[in-house]
Amino acid sequence: CSMAGARLLVAELGDRFFVRNSKGTGDTFTVTGIVDLGSVQGNAQVFLSLDRARSFLGLDGVSAIEVKVKDVFAAESLAATFRREFSRVKFESWQERNRELLTALRSQSGSSGVIQFFVLFAISLGIASVLGIAAVQKSRQLGILKAMGVDNRGAARIFLIQGLVLGVGGSIVGIGLGYVIGAVFLRFLGTGTF
Repeated sequence: CSMAGARLLVAELGDRFFVRNSKGTGDTFTVTGIVDLGSVQGNAQVFLSLDRARSFLGLDGVSAIEVKVKDVFAAESLAATFRREFSRVKFESWQERNRELLTALRSQSGSSGVIQFFVLFAISLGIASVLGIAAVQKSRQLGILKAMGVDNRGAARIFLIQGLVLGVGGSIVGIGLGYVIGAVFLRFLGTGTF
């Protein structure tokens, strides 16, 4: 029995229950294990011995076999290889079954990249405007530097170094804060408490 099914049925190990099939006959089953397969589709499954499933469902043989592969993204090429070798058996990869999900994930990844680009562009404009305002506000200090003999290149270098120091410092602080906030969020998300 899956975790979700056990919660729905309020079932525990050792519980017995009667199930009626589509032909009107039924059988009594005992919960001998509760598993969590990590997905909604996987947790909607019930595991029976082959002989018990055949007698309960009235099946002649095995209708499907699911195989777990080490590299999940190699499932499509593996299914294609099996299709060439076994012509009378239908092979279907998880990518083929979940085509809509993969399309949605690709779209989400693409839109995420566009959003990140515009966020970085807006941040760059913000930093440039702050540095421009800082340069205008420091016209008095700039005049003193010019009076001391600093040329335009030297003054520009001073502002560029100031911008670099502020940018690198802000990036380090931002990365640190982002890491801490992300770690705290994942910790509370993992336990399901806020």
